[in-house]
Amino acid sequence: MGIYIAIDIGGTKMMVAAADGAANLGDRERCPTPKDPQEAIAALHGKIERERNGQRVLGIRMANCGPIDVEL
Repeated sequence: MGIYIAIDIGGTKMMVAAADGAANLGDRERCPTPKDPQEAIAALHGKIERERNGQRVLGIRMANCGPIDVEL
């Protein structure tokens, strides 16, 4: 069994949530979006780890407000 992770990255806030295969939504974590990309990645990583709570991640879906530089 595992969970699915949803990530929303906006210009002012970021949110991470987890759901099981039956679409039962768990806790959500929300915080201001850091201006520094490395800080944002670290914050998202920490939130994902807390949301998954040791469970296997079956998939990740992300929404963002614009282009993401994958060369960071």
